[in-house]
Amino acid sequence: MYNGQPGENNPDSSSPVGSSKAFVVKIKSDSVSTQSCLDTCDPAFPLQASDVKSDYCYIDRYCYADGDYAPYAGNECRKCNAAVNAVEWSDPDMSSHCFIDGACVAHGAHEQVRAGRGTVDDPCSMCNTAKDTNAFSAVEGCMLPDVFQSGCYQTNGTMLMTMATYMDEKTTMETSIATMSAQIVTLTAEKNALQAEAAAAQATIDALESDDGGMSKGIALALISVLCVLFVLVLIILVLMVSRERNGRPVFTALNAGTTSKDLKASAQA
Repeated sequence: MYNGQPGENNPDSSSPVGSSKAFVVKIKSDSVSTQSCLDTCDPAFPLQASDVKSDYCYIDRYCYADGDYAPYAGNECRKCNAAVNAVEWSDPDMSSHCFIDGACVAHGAHEQVRAGRGTVDDPCSMCNTAKDTNAFSAVEGCMLPDVFQSGCYQTNGTMLMTMATYMDEKTTMETSIATMSAQIVTLTAEKNALQAEAAAAQATIDALESDDGGMSKGIALALISVLCVLFVLVLIILVLMVSRERNGRPVFTALNAGTTSKDLKASAQA
């Protein structure tokens, strides 16, 4: 059977079975033969692990010795482990393979990427069992150019900037750092001056508070009390004057030559 497009001479040469395929059919005989690795074979009952001889597996209708790996593409990391399960392949063996997307990938094999109608190796992605057995690992330096140029590169080899660009940016940053360092020195000096002024002011306050030759707190309180009493007396006099004024009585009365103190009292009571 030809595996290319109909009417075209373009066989799929990348196919693992060649450009042409054929089916082979074997006519089954009436007799039933038992496989060499089986002790018994009863078609009326499903196959059991106990039917398989010791140190053998019977998988997909074939006999495999204990330790044999699966012959199928993508399952090379599974093997016959008769002590665990004599009728199924074992779990993936990660000692020399990765197990990615349900398939076994040999250590060092690159990830396949589309290229036209086929696939090619991705130079920056491969199975590295020392890094990760469940995913492809990045290949360091995979994108380094054939003609090397001094500069800064990413881990995979992609250039970030040339050395000339790096030196220009380095000079600019050094200038900025020098400017900021000078500003820091100036600000530090100003801060120290302000701290010195604050310390001097605090010293003056402390000296005034502890000056024994000045007015004591007791005298200051006494003076304040006297001033408060005087303020209250003045307030009372003002209230009386306003009250007399509202009642139509004169606040001040002229004194005649013959006016006595009794006349003043009578006038005040009026």
